[in-house]
Amino acid sequence: MNKEDRLLGRGGWVSTRNYELDSGAYFLHLLWDLHSLPGYGRHALLTEPVVYEAASLLVDIWTIEQRHEEQSQYRYSKLPREGMSWSGFRPSDDTQQYGYNVPVNMYAQAALERALELNAALWRRKDFEERASMLAQGMREGIEQWGIVEVDGERVYAYEVDGLGGKLVDFDDANVPSLLSIPLLGFRYDPSIYRNTRARILSSKNPHFYSGQHLKGIGSPHTPPNHVWPLAIAVQGLTARSTEERAEMLRTLLKMQCGNGLMHESVNVDNLQSCTRTWFGWANAMLVALVEAGAGMDCTAAAERQRLARIKDREAKDKSSRPDNGGADDPLYYEALTANIGFDLDAVEMPSYLGGAVLPV
Repeated sequence: MNKEDRLLGRGGWVSTRNYELDSGAYFLHLLWDLHSLPGYGRHALLTEPVVYEAASLLVDIWTIEQRHEEQSQYRYSKLPREGMSWSGFRPSDDTQQYGYNVPVNMYAQAALERALELNAALWRRKDFEERASMLAQGMREGIEQWGIVEVDGERVYAYEVDGLGGKLVDFDDANVPSLLSIPLLGFRYDPSIYRNTRARILSSKNPHFYSGQHLKGIGSPHTPPNHVWPLAIAVQGLTARSTEERAEMLRTLLKMQCGNGLMHESVNVDNLQSCTRTWFGWANAMLVALVEAGAGMDCTAAAERQRLARIKDREAKDKSSRPDNGGADDPLYYEALTANIGFDLDAVEMPSYLGGAVLPV
Protein backbone atom coordinates (compact mmCIF):
# COMPACT_ATOMS: atom_id res chain seq x y z
CA MET A 1 0.00 0.00 0.00
CA ASN A 2 1.40 3.41 -0.92
CA LYS A 3 1.67 6.33 1.47
CA GLU A 4 -1.27 8.24 0.00
CA ASP A 5 -3.61 5.27 0.51
CA ARG A 6 -2.45 4.91 4.10
CA LEU A 7 -3.08 8.60 4.76
CA LEU A 8 -6.57 8.30 3.28
CA GLY A 9 -7.35 5.27 5.44
CA ARG A 10 -7.66 2.82 2.56
CA GLY A 11 -6.79 -0.84 2.75
CA GLY A 12 -8.14 -4.04 4.28
CA TRP A 13 -11.93 -3.85 4.31
CA VAL A 14 -11.98 -0.15 3.41
CA SER A 15 -12.11 0.93 -0.22
CA THR A 16 -12.55 4.62 0.48
CA ARG A 17 -13.26 6.71 3.58
CA ASN A 18 -15.33 9.34 1.77
CA TYR A 19 -17.83 10.33 4.47
CA GLU A 20 -21.19 11.23 2.92
CA LEU A 21 -24.14 12.17 5.12
CA ASP A 22 -26.68 10.81 2.62
CA SER A 23 -25.40 7.22 2.92
CA GLY A 24 -26.81 6.86 6.44
CA ALA A 25 -29.98 8.70 5.46
CA TYR A 26 -30.69 6.12 2.77
CA PHE A 27 -30.34 3.40 5.41
CA LEU A 28 -32.94 5.00 7.72
CA HIS A 29 -35.35 5.60 4.84
CA LEU A 30 -34.92 1.95 3.80
CA LEU A 31 -35.86 0.80 7.29
CA TRP A 32 -38.98 2.99 7.16
CA ASP A 33 -39.90 1.62 3.72
CA LEU A 34 -39.55 -1.97 5.01
CA HIS A 35 -41.73 -1.10 7.97
CA SER A 36 -44.34 0.37 5.61
CA LEU A 37 -44.56 -2.76 3.43
CA PRO A 38 -47.23 -5.27 4.38
CA GLY A 39 -45.84 -8.66 5.34
CA TYR A 40 -42.22 -9.52 4.57
CA GLY A 41 -41.38 -10.34 8.20
CA ARG A 42 -40.38 -6.73 8.73
CA HIS A 43 -40.83 -6.79 12.50
CA ALA A 44 -38.38 -9.66 12.90
CA LEU A 45 -35.77 -7.71 10.94
CA LEU A 46 -36.38 -4.25 12.34
CA THR A 47 -36.42 -5.43 15.94
CA GLU A 48 -33.01 -7.08 15.62
CA PRO A 49 -30.69 -5.39 18.13
CA VAL A 50 -28.07 -4.70 15.47
CA VAL A 51 -30.59 -2.69 13.41
CA TYR A 52 -31.46 -0.45 16.34
CA GLU A 53 -27.77 -0.14 17.25
CA ALA A 54 -26.95 1.00 13.72
CA ALA A 55 -29.70 3.63 13.78
CA SER A 56 -28.60 4.79 17.20
CA LEU A 57 -24.97 5.02 16.10
CA LEU A 58 -26.00 7.16 13.12
CA VAL A 59 -27.76 9.62 15.42
CA ASP A 60 -24.60 9.88 17.53
CA ILE A 61 -22.35 10.37 14.48
CA TRP A 62 -24.59 13.04 12.95
CA THR A 63 -24.77 14.83 16.29
CA ILE A 64 -20.98 14.84 16.56
CA GLU A 65 -20.71 16.16 13.00
CA GLN A 66 -22.82 19.18 13.92
CA ARG A 67 -19.61 20.29 15.68
CA HIS A 68 -17.15 18.76 13.25
CA GLU A 69 -14.01 20.73 14.15
CA GLU A 70 -14.66 20.56 17.87
CA GLN A 71 -15.80 16.97 18.33
CA SER A 72 -15.20 14.79 15.26
CA GLN A 73 -12.21 12.49 14.87
CA TYR A 74 -12.87 12.10 11.16
CA ARG A 75 -10.23 13.70 8.97
CA TYR A 76 -9.51 13.26 5.30
CA SER A 77 -6.30 14.88 4.19
CA LYS A 78 -7.64 16.11 0.84
CA LEU A 79 -10.56 18.02 2.38
CA PRO A 80 -10.60 21.71 3.28
CA ARG A 81 -11.83 21.97 6.89
CA GLU A 82 -13.97 25.07 7.08
CA GLY A 83 -16.36 26.04 9.57
CA MET A 84 -26.89 21.33 10.15
CA SER A 85 -24.61 18.08 10.15
CA TRP A 86 -21.25 18.23 8.45
CA SER A 87 -20.13 15.98 5.60
CA GLY A 88 -17.09 15.92 3.37
CA PHE A 89 -18.37 14.57 0.08
CA ARG A 90 -21.40 15.06 -2.13
CA PRO A 91 -23.60 12.15 -3.24
CA SER A 92 -21.58 12.20 -6.48
CA ASP A 93 -18.39 11.55 -4.43
CA ASP A 94 -17.04 14.99 -5.31
CA THR A 95 -15.45 17.00 -2.52
CA GLN A 96 -17.81 19.55 -0.99
CA GLN A 97 -16.90 23.22 -1.27
CA TYR A 98 -18.56 23.92 2.08
CA GLY A 99 -19.12 21.48 4.92
CA TYR A 100 -22.92 21.66 5.14
CA ASN A 101 -24.80 20.30 2.13
CA VAL A 102 -28.36 21.62 2.27
CA PRO A 103 -30.35 18.99 0.28
CA VAL A 104 -28.41 16.17 1.96
CA ASN A 105 -29.26 17.62 5.37
CA MET A 106 -32.91 17.81 4.27
CA TYR A 107 -32.84 14.12 3.39
CA ALA A 108 -31.14 13.24 6.67
CA GLN A 109 -33.59 15.35 8.70
CA ALA A 110 -36.52 13.56 7.04
CA ALA A 111 -34.81 10.23 7.75
CA LEU A 112 -34.59 11.13 11.43
CA GLU A 113 -38.32 11.89 11.57
CA ARG A 114 -39.01 8.48 10.08
CA ALA A 115 -36.60 6.85 12.51
CA LEU A 116 -38.59 8.47 15.31
CA GLU A 117 -41.74 6.84 13.89
CA LEU A 118 -39.95 3.49 13.90
CA ASN A 119 -38.84 4.05 17.46
CA ALA A 120 -42.40 4.82 18.55
CA ALA A 121 -43.71 1.71 16.80
CA LEU A 122 -40.94 -0.82 17.44
CA TRP A 123 -37.92 0.11 19.54
CA ARG A 124 -39.59 2.32 22.16
CA ARG A 125 -36.33 3.70 23.45
CA LYS A 126 -36.68 6.95 25.38
CA ASP A 127 -33.02 7.86 24.97
CA PHE A 128 -33.25 7.42 21.19
CA GLU A 129 -36.35 9.63 21.08
CA GLU A 130 -34.57 12.38 22.98
CA ARG A 131 -31.34 12.25 20.95
CA ALA A 132 -32.99 11.91 17.53
CA SER A 133 -35.60 14.59 18.27
CA MET A 134 -32.98 17.09 19.34
CA LEU A 135 -30.85 16.33 16.29
CA ALA A 136 -33.82 16.56 13.88
CA GLN A 137 -34.87 19.88 15.36
CA GLY A 138 -31.32 21.24 15.18
CA MET A 139 -30.90 20.20 11.57
CA ARG A 140 -34.20 21.82 10.56
CA GLU A 141 -33.27 25.03 12.34
CA GLY A 142 -29.86 24.99 10.65
CA ILE A 143 -31.43 24.54 7.21
CA GLU A 144 -33.89 27.39 7.82
CA GLN A 145 -31.24 29.70 9.25
CA TRP A 146 -28.34 29.06 6.89
CA GLY A 147 -29.72 27.09 3.95
CA ILE A 148 -32.13 29.78 2.74
CA VAL A 149 -30.40 32.77 1.12
CA GLU A 150 -31.38 35.75 -1.03
CA VAL A 151 -30.10 36.03 -4.60
CA ASP A 152 -31.26 38.79 -6.97
CA GLY A 153 -34.09 39.64 -4.61
CA GLU A 154 -35.34 36.02 -4.45
CA ARG A 155 -35.21 33.58 -1.55
CA VAL A 156 -33.65 30.30 -2.67
CA TYR A 157 -32.13 27.21 -1.13
CA ALA A 158 -28.34 27.19 -1.24
CA TYR A 159 -26.61 23.96 -2.24
CA GLU A 160 -23.87 24.19 0.39
CA VAL A 161 -23.02 26.58 3.22
CA ASP A 162 -20.42 26.82 5.97
CA GLY A 163 -22.57 28.49 8.63
CA LEU A 164 -20.22 31.47 8.61
CA GLY A 165 -21.61 33.29 5.58
CA GLY A 166 -20.01 31.20 2.85
CA LYS A 167 -22.55 29.74 0.44
CA LEU A 168 -22.75 27.94 -2.90
CA VAL A 169 -25.83 29.07 -4.85
CA ASP A 170 -27.09 28.71 -8.43
CA PHE A 171 -25.54 25.26 -8.40
CA ASP A 172 -26.91 21.76 -8.15
CA ASP A 173 -25.22 18.44 -8.54
CA ALA A 174 -26.89 15.87 -10.79
CA ASN A 175 -26.86 13.13 -8.19
CA VAL A 176 -29.47 12.67 -5.46
CA PRO A 177 -30.19 14.15 -2.92
CA SER A 178 -30.11 17.44 -4.79
CA LEU A 179 -31.94 20.75 -4.76
CA LEU A 180 -33.96 19.61 -7.76
CA SER A 181 -35.08 16.52 -5.86
CA ILE A 182 -36.31 18.34 -2.73
CA PRO A 183 -40.00 17.28 -3.21
CA LEU A 184 -38.85 13.64 -3.21
CA LEU A 185 -36.85 13.77 0.02
CA GLY A 186 -39.65 13.63 2.59
CA PHE A 187 -38.60 17.01 3.98
CA ARG A 188 -41.19 19.69 4.80
CA TYR A 189 -39.97 22.44 2.49
CA ASP A 190 -41.22 25.86 1.40
CA PRO A 191 -42.85 25.47 -2.06
CA SER A 192 -42.23 29.09 -3.11
CA ILE A 193 -38.53 28.91 -2.22
CA TYR A 194 -38.26 25.60 -4.06
CA ARG A 195 -39.89 27.10 -7.17
CA ASN A 196 -37.37 29.95 -7.17
CA THR A 197 -34.50 27.52 -6.67
CA ARG A 198 -35.71 25.15 -9.37
CA ALA A 199 -36.07 27.93 -11.93
CA ARG A 200 -32.50 29.11 -11.36
CA ILE A 201 -30.78 25.72 -11.39
CA LEU A 202 -32.64 24.73 -14.56
CA SER A 203 -31.17 27.71 -16.39
CA SER A 204 -27.87 29.13 -17.53
CA LYS A 205 -27.42 30.61 -14.05
CA ASN A 206 -26.28 27.13 -13.04
CA PRO A 207 -22.77 26.63 -14.52
CA HIS A 208 -23.50 22.91 -14.85
CA PHE A 209 -26.77 23.30 -16.75
CA TYR A 210 -25.95 22.41 -20.34
CA SER A 211 -27.94 22.93 -23.52
CA GLY A 212 -26.94 21.58 -26.92
CA GLN A 213 -28.13 20.17 -30.21
CA HIS A 214 -29.96 17.18 -28.71
CA LEU A 215 -30.24 17.61 -24.96
CA LYS A 216 -30.48 20.10 -22.14
CA GLY A 217 -30.33 19.49 -18.43
CA ILE A 218 -28.15 19.34 -15.35
CA GLY A 219 -24.66 17.90 -15.49
CA SER A 220 -21.97 17.63 -12.86
CA PRO A 221 -18.35 18.56 -12.15
CA HIS A 222 -17.96 14.80 -11.69
CA THR A 223 -18.29 14.28 -15.46
CA PRO A 224 -17.01 16.17 -18.55
CA PRO A 225 -18.53 19.53 -19.56
CA ASN A 226 -21.60 19.46 -21.81
CA HIS A 227 -22.68 16.09 -20.42
CA VAL A 228 -26.20 15.83 -18.95
CA TRP A 229 -27.16 13.18 -16.39
CA PRO A 230 -30.18 10.93 -17.08
CA LEU A 231 -30.57 10.73 -13.29
CA ALA A 232 -31.19 14.48 -13.16
CA ILE A 233 -33.58 14.31 -16.13
CA ALA A 234 -35.62 11.63 -14.33
CA VAL A 235 -35.73 13.75 -11.17
CA GLN A 236 -36.83 16.77 -13.20
CA GLY A 237 -39.68 14.67 -14.58
CA LEU A 238 -40.68 13.31 -11.18
CA THR A 239 -40.84 16.82 -9.71
CA ALA A 240 -42.51 18.45 -12.73
CA ARG A 241 -45.72 20.39 -12.18
CA SER A 242 -47.13 19.63 -15.62
CA THR A 243 -47.73 16.44 -17.57
CA GLU A 244 -46.12 18.16 -20.56
CA GLU A 245 -42.80 18.59 -18.77
CA ARG A 246 -42.92 15.05 -17.42
CA ALA A 247 -43.57 13.68 -20.92
CA GLU A 248 -40.73 15.81 -22.30
CA MET A 249 -38.34 14.34 -19.74
CA LEU A 250 -39.40 10.82 -20.66
CA ARG A 251 -38.83 11.53 -24.36
CA THR A 252 -35.42 12.97 -23.46
CA LEU A 253 -34.45 9.84 -21.51
CA LEU A 254 -35.41 7.64 -24.45
CA LYS A 255 -32.88 9.59 -26.54
CA MET A 256 -30.13 9.02 -23.97
CA GLN A 257 -29.65 5.26 -24.46
CA CYS A 258 -26.26 5.68 -26.12
CA GLY A 259 -26.76 2.64 -28.35
CA ASN A 260 -27.41 -0.10 -25.79
CA GLY A 261 -30.96 0.53 -24.54
CA LEU A 262 -29.85 1.47 -21.01
CA MET A 263 -29.38 4.61 -18.98
CA HIS A 264 -25.91 5.99 -18.36
CA GLU A 265 -24.13 8.30 -15.99
CA SER A 266 -24.06 11.19 -18.49
CA VAL A 267 -24.60 11.84 -22.19
CA ASN A 268 -23.14 14.59 -24.38
CA VAL A 269 -25.69 17.26 -25.34
CA ASP A 270 -24.37 17.39 -28.93
CA ASN A 271 -23.46 13.73 -29.46
CA LEU A 272 -25.90 11.07 -28.28
CA GLN A 273 -23.28 8.37 -28.80
CA SER A 274 -20.88 9.93 -26.31
CA CYS A 275 -21.60 8.83 -22.75
CA THR A 276 -19.92 7.94 -19.49
CA ARG A 277 -20.50 4.56 -17.80
CA THR A 278 -22.22 2.22 -20.20
CA TRP A 279 -24.42 0.96 -17.38
CA PHE A 280 -25.66 2.97 -14.42
CA GLY A 281 -28.19 1.08 -12.29
CA TRP A 282 -29.42 4.11 -10.36
CA ALA A 283 -30.39 5.94 -13.53
CA ASN A 284 -32.11 2.81 -14.86
CA ALA A 285 -34.15 2.58 -11.65
CA MET A 286 -35.14 6.24 -11.80
CA LEU A 287 -36.33 5.82 -15.39
CA VAL A 288 -38.64 3.06 -14.11
CA ALA A 289 -39.80 5.39 -11.32
CA LEU A 290 -40.65 8.10 -13.85
CA VAL A 291 -42.58 5.67 -16.05
CA GLU A 292 -44.46 4.38 -13.00
CA ALA A 293 -45.32 7.88 -11.82
CA GLY A 294 -46.48 8.96 -15.28
CA ALA A 295 -48.57 5.83 -15.88
CA GLY A 296 -49.93 5.58 -12.34
CA MET A 297 -48.70 2.01 -11.98
CA ASP A 298 -46.13 -0.06 -10.14
CA CYS A 299 -43.84 -2.39 -12.05
CA THR A 300 -42.94 -4.49 -8.99
CA ALA A 301 -45.67 -7.08 -9.39
CA ALA A 302 -45.10 -7.51 -13.14
CA ALA A 303 -41.35 -7.77 -12.65
CA GLU A 304 -41.73 -10.41 -9.92
CA ARG A 305 -44.08 -12.49 -12.05
CA GLN A 306 -41.59 -12.27 -14.91
CA ARG A 307 -38.74 -13.32 -12.62
CA LEU A 308 -40.63 -16.37 -11.39
CA ALA A 309 -41.59 -17.31 -14.95
CA ARG A 310 -37.94 -17.16 -16.02
CA ILE A 311 -36.90 -19.38 -13.11
CA LYS A 312 -39.57 -21.92 -14.01
CA ASP A 313 -38.62 -21.86 -17.68
CA ARG A 314 -34.91 -22.20 -16.93
CA GLU A 315 -35.42 -25.14 -14.57
CA ALA A 316 -37.77 -26.85 -17.02
CA LYS A 317 -34.91 -26.90 -19.52
CA ASP A 318 -32.37 -28.08 -16.94
CA LYS A 319 -31.66 -31.78 -17.66
CA SER A 320 -29.20 -32.23 -14.80
CA SER A 321 -29.96 -34.82 -12.13
CA ARG A 322 -30.96 -32.28 -9.52
CA PRO A 323 -32.32 -32.85 -7.01
CA ASP A 324 -30.07 -35.81 -6.31
CA ASN A 325 -32.97 -38.23 -6.42
CA GLY A 326 -33.69 -37.15 -10.01
CA GLY A 327 -37.26 -36.25 -9.12
CA ALA A 328 -39.50 -33.94 -11.11
CA ASP A 329 -39.75 -30.22 -10.49
CA ASP A 330 -42.13 -29.43 -7.65
CA PRO A 331 -44.75 -26.77 -8.45
CA LEU A 332 -45.10 -26.08 -4.72
CA TYR A 333 -41.64 -24.48 -4.94
CA TYR A 334 -43.04 -21.59 -6.94
CA GLU A 335 -45.99 -21.17 -4.60
CA ALA A 336 -43.53 -20.97 -1.73
CA LEU A 337 -41.50 -18.37 -3.58
CA THR A 338 -44.57 -16.23 -4.06
CA ALA A 339 -45.57 -16.66 -0.43
CA ASN A 340 -42.11 -15.64 0.75
CA ILE A 341 -42.39 -12.36 -1.12
CA GLY A 342 -44.69 -11.32 1.68
CA PHE A 343 -47.18 -9.22 -0.25
CA ASP A 344 -49.92 -9.56 -2.83
CA LEU A 345 -48.38 -9.23 -6.28
CA ASP A 346 -51.60 -7.73 -7.58
CA ALA A 347 -51.99 -5.14 -4.82
CA VAL A 348 -48.66 -3.39 -4.48
CA GLU A 349 -48.83 0.29 -3.55
CA MET A 350 -46.95 3.00 -5.39
CA PRO A 351 -43.33 3.31 -4.21
CA SER A 352 -42.02 6.35 -2.36
CA TYR A 353 -38.88 6.47 -4.55
CA LEU A 354 -36.43 8.29 -2.26
CA GLY A 355 -38.09 9.51 0.86
CA GLY A 356 -41.52 10.89 0.08
CA ALA A 357 -44.24 11.27 -2.47
CA VAL A 358 -43.97 13.80 -5.26
CA LEU A 359 -45.68 16.92 -3.95
CA PRO A 360 -47.13 19.83 -5.92
CA VAL A 361 -44.63 22.65 -6.18
